[in-house]
Amino acid sequence: RGTRMSNAMPTDAQHDFAATFPAYQTAMTGMGARLTGMMQGFADQQGGAGGSTSLPAGSNLDDVSSRFDAVVELSDRLLDRVDADLDRHRAFATVGGAPHLGTPLQSQHSSTALPDSALSASSASRPQLRWRAEIDNSSRPFVPKLRSKPNAIVALELRLEQPEEPVHNDHTMSTLDTAGATPRSQPAAWYANPYLAEINAFTPSEVQLNSVAERLYSPLYATPCTWVDTEAKLQLMRAHLAGVSDFAIDLECHSYRTYRGFVCLMQISTREEDFLVDTLELRSSLHILNDSFTNPRITKVMHGSDSDVLWLQRDFGLYLVGLFDTGQAARILEHQSFSLAHLLKHYCGVTAN
Repeated sequence: RGTRMSNAMPTDAQHDFAATFPAYQTAMTGMGARLTGMMQGFADQQGGAGGSTSLPAGSNLDDVSSRFDAVVELSDRLLDRVDADLDRHRAFATVGGAPHLGTPLQSQHSSTALPDSALSASSASRPQLRWRAEIDNSSRPFVPKLRSKPNAIVALELRLEQPEEPVHNDHTMSTLDTAGATPRSQPAAWYANPYLAEINAFTPSEVQLNSVAERLYSPLYATPCTWVDTEAKLQLMRAHLAGVSDFAIDLECHSYRTYRGFVCLMQISTREEDFLVDTLELRSSLHILNDSFTNPRITKVMHGSDSDVLWLQRDFGLYLVGLFDTGQAARILEHQSFSLAHLLKHYCGVTAN
């Protein structure tokens, strides 16, 4: 019920308009204070998880951001406690210190959780310091990082689109005045997607639409897994991807103590091999994967790709042409749930942990 009510609340332009009414502001202020009190009570109750956490009570952006960070830190401490307790009660079947093949991989963390200062210590290296020159935290329009365009239909052109001037007639202005609101400012300019023409022109090939016999995945222990953290390994993976008809992609985005966040791991799976890509080390080189990422004859499979598509563009200058989203497919097929966990259980008999 709480999730439904939260999703029903106005956002963006609707919120801006509603905020012009005093009654709405009063209700939101009261609700915010109540939620902050509940979170503080939870933090006080769990103080034994590593010290009491004091949540900022203000409503400005800095206070809200600090409150979010504090809740994340508290959650991390609690999860560390759970992890440590599980390790103490979990029997690990090992041969020479390694898990038996077929035994589910479990956490091998130390039973003693890291101190809270481990992630926040001033001595901790921040990976984003290596990319400082390319990070833009301003409100200026995002400039695509693309410098070459494989599989192009239209030549690469970075084009700044200008929005149309908003039109406010007399009736609109009168309504705004009555509500005590002001007309919204002109929307910002933006750069067009460099692969817009290719995405719009994409049509699945006959081969991609043909029915095929079910091909089950190989067991985990029988599938090679490669850690890609050098230019040489990246080139080998690039060549492998160019020779397949489909592959799956998943991203892990890091948002702890970083303004916009950044992708810290890319997982790519073909039918023959799994790849774990160190995107911190190879951030400036991953654009070469556009050879396969934008090839319309190679199907890219993701689940719930809304954010991933943006992260690929923002961090690496990678674009997708020929994307199949299993989350959207689940909706079209009207599954009882659209989650990846449900699909894994339904089609693969795998219970996600």
